[in-house]
Amino acid sequence: MKSPLPLLPLLAALLAVPAAAQPPVVAPSEKPAPAVEEQPAGATTTLSLEQPGGGNPREYQLEDLSFSISRGMDPRGEGRGDVSIAAGSPKPMDAFLLQWLRQGNYGPEASRKVVITVSVPQPSGAPTVMRYQLDEARVVSLTLNYSGSAGIAQTMLQISARQVTLDGIVLN
Repeated sequence: MKSPLPLLPLLAALLAVPAAAQPPVVAPSEKPAPAVEEQPAGATTTLSLEQPGGGNPREYQLEDLSFSISRGMDPRGEGRGDVSIAAGSPKPMDAFLLQWLRQGNYGPEASRKVVITVSVPQPSGAPTVMRYQLDEARVVSLTLNYSGSAGIAQTMLQISARQVTLDGIVLN
């Protein structure tokens, strides 16, 4: 009978797995780090206000926006879309914006084209964008609130517009 010892080196060579082919050894207490899911930045809201006589519209960043639309009639009996907007701290709050915001303005300075664009980033790709267009928009009510202790400024507008459009669809 032959001795099994000469077969041991052959058996060991067949069973040996190269180190590169073996999975890395992870201690039982170690867990792989979880994948970090990237969160999208917050939404951006921009109000564009047409300048009288043409020119590039002025743009204002809004911290917050609440939007409500209802149908109404102007003093001549023509249909209008009444839009209530609560806008958080338009930036910059400049003289151009304040002149348009003042109440009782019925001249050519009163009605403007206003475009409000809301862009909400999505983790999986392109942002979701909503575009509100207010044609012949004029301010009918303005409220400015400021809380010094909290450092919060709030601007609330009520705007009347001849036509309100959301993403190309006329709402009134």
